[in-house]
Amino acid sequence: MRQATGMNLIRVMGATLALGAVGAAQDVRGLGMGGALVPGPSLAAFNPAYSVYPPDGRGGGLVLPLGLLNFFVNPQLNVFDFILNPARYANPGDPNSPEFNALGAFDQATHLNTFILNPVPAPQQINIDISATGVSLSDQNGTPLAYDFSSGAAVNVSSGASSVGAAPLFRIPFGFGGLSIGAGLFVNFTGPSLAVNPELQNDVIARGGTLTPDRNYENVVTGAVQGSVGISLDAAYATALEVPGATVYVGGRGAGFYGIALVDATANVSVKADSSGEIREAETTYEVTIFRADPTNGGFGFGVNLDLGVAADLPSATLGVPELEKLTVGLGVVGAVDTYSWSGQEQTITANGTSAPVAATRGGFGFNPLVTLNAAGTFSLSGGWRVLALADVQFGRGVFRAHLGAEAQFGMVFVRTGLGFDNGLRFGLGAGLEVAPGLGFDLALTTHQAPFYNHTSFGIALAARFGF
Repeated sequence: MRQATGMNLIRVMGATLALGAVGAAQDVRGLGMGGALVPGPSLAAFNPAYSVYPPDGRGGGLVLPLGLLNFFVNPQLNVFDFILNPARYANPGDPNSPEFNALGAFDQATHLNTFILNPVPAPQQINIDISATGVSLSDQNGTPLAYDFSSGAAVNVSSGASSVGAAPLFRIPFGFGGLSIGAGLFVNFTGPSLAVNPELQNDVIARGGTLTPDRNYENVVTGAVQGSVGISLDAAYATALEVPGATVYVGGRGAGFYGIALVDATANVSVKADSSGEIREAETTYEVTIFRADPTNGGFGFGVNLDLGVAADLPSATLGVPELEKLTVGLGVVGAVDTYSWSGQEQTITANGTSAPVAATRGGFGFNPLVTLNAAGTFSLSGGWRVLALADVQFGRGVFRAHLGAEAQFGMVFVRTGLGFDNGLRFGLGAGLEVAPGLGFDLALTTHQAPFYNHTSFGIALAARFGF
């Protein structure tokens, strides 16, 4: 049994994705190691103790936003034309109307640090497939969709409506020893995601592939996406402590934000079964709820966040392993305290039209942690090789990430590789060239799992370092 959702639902959700997506850039050095996290100040977003950790002089630099180029060379991803000339895209399927790949554009926009070579296609419709094994989702071609999938803007943007953000898109710092004060602009995304109602799943399996006759099933498929932008302010303190056999780094950070704009969209599909347990296609309905807070409707947001972290360097003498120069371990908690509030307006869209906007709020308070555990070992091997081995895991706020990576150095050349899991398997291959002290280049071939489909997106990233 198959039921297709309406095209309007897909268009509304796709437009929401396309109009808002902007992604933060991860270090190209880490991308070349499968997304592995490298100890140093760049990791302070997830562990404030690393803000005083001495950098090794590699990585970082200017990450070139190659993803922007893709918006111009690939007509299906031209989000700027879609925003400026929406009427041209009003008739999907019309040969005279350009085709806009909203899902591919969203995937590229949330990975601006990489030029995606094979953009994920956008489903033109979503089919609800019911069989004896349960409920599944597919596109118009019968290709399975991965529901219960959530994808955000790479690793440097936190999830959750608080929008303080694990790392601003850019930050202006003011440092005084171990004290750091900063202000910046954050961009935060959660989604897109799809989910099937578990009650429907259980009912279908129990009845061998049919629905309960004459029953209404509400919210059988739910899609969601959220994006926000605002100004963040933070104050952090970190220090290094020499203890017997180790150097310990401890740090804490308090952050607040003023939210300029938030879009929170949720779409629900409801169905009704006939007397034989089949879906009545004529009575399938959808509802899209959009909460919007921005200056045009007097909306705004605010909130505070508390982050804590600790890290330690264990030298070779402590470890008793001559080849291991040092071992670094760290534990960071973002969102040990997390409170936020947004005021705005809410509208509902159905096949019958759009409701008038009404005042609404979104908010929360409590313990909403994103926990980061990482380890790094530096080895000196025969023949002049130095190897950096990395491992990390992140969990909380509805996400789970894990990475293993390695970097081998021989003279001025670096070779990198790694594997990871970010809503799906990913890998990275990379290379670096240290032309002179402070001058270098990093290149990476990286992958990530695209939203909705079991689709692996391949991308190229490039960075230049000028540290004179």
